[in-house]
Amino acid sequence: MIARDLIKKDFGVDLPIKGGNGNSIDSPVIIEYVIPNDYVGVEYAYLKYLGIGRGIEWKRTKQALIEHNGRSIDKLTIEFPEWENGQKFTVTENYYFDITECFGKDLFSEEEKEFDENATINTIASASEYNLIDTFFNDQADYIKFLVQLKQAARANEEATCMAELTKEDGYYKYMLYWLKDKRG
Repeated sequence: MIARDLIKKDFGVDLPIKGGNGNSIDSPVIIEYVIPNDYVGVEYAYLKYLGIGRGIEWKRTKQALIEHNGRSIDKLTIEFPEWENGQKFTVTENYYFDITECFGKDLFSEEEKEFDENATINTIASASEYNLIDTFFNDQADYIKFLVQLKQAARANEEATCMAELTKEDGYYKYMLYWLKDKRG
């Protein structure tokens, strides 16, 4: 049974995924393009359900965009504690998501884009209260890669209820914060 079917069967959630299990760069979970285009939220939901299924509580430590064989691959690194012979140690694992279908496309269709300035201001003001987006770039290398190579980057909070998108347009940077009504995950 493939991951999509297992997650749907065990948790009642149909994630737009196909492909591999994400354990290697050559067997990534492929995120399908759907509206809303919340591929980061899908990545986090996949890892959340994987952790529940394995009985582990993990934390994300890194996220990086990698180009591999002409594909856009999001590499997420997670850590979780494990015990062996009374000793606690940290296990690190990498998961790979092929976001080629989704990367660089709008989060919402034109019909779904509704700008409410007051709601946006209130959402940004309460970002820290609701654990929205802690940081946008993981490190200086991630920031430089955005400045030099990318035109768009997106991040979501761990609960997949909020997404931030940073876009370069005509020499300007546009930062958008989306509160997702459809709280998948």
